[in-house]
Amino acid sequence: MDGDSKIRSILKDAMRNKRLKVAEGMSRELGKPITVSMLNDFVRETKKGARFPALYVDAFCRVTGDDTLKRFILGPALSQLLELGERAAVILSDRAHRRVLRVRTRGSAASPEAGVSCAR
Repeated sequence: MDGDSKIRSILKDAMRNKRLKVAEGMSRELGKPITVSMLNDFVRETKKGARFPALYVDAFCRVTGDDTLKRFILGPALSQLLELGERAAVILSDRAHRRVLRVRTRGSAASPEAGVSCAR
């Protein structure tokens, strides 16, 4: 599948059964009218002249809640780098969460139930 067809496919999948909602949301986000007819043209293979503008990508992804289009535009190398960063963030978040849990369990001697207060 060529890039043009892939973008049309991504758009179509992300808008499935909600084109009116997407058109309204993008109109709000972009401050200009986006119609269902325009969206239909962007996904039609027969409308080769109707290309999805790069300026619309962020609004489209926010409105649909689907970042597949952004990731496709990044290309394979940057997408892999992004995924690596996301995995690292999950690991760091998990470690921080475990640290908080350890502090809470170690700090239980200072809990009100133990009769010790930090209040002055």
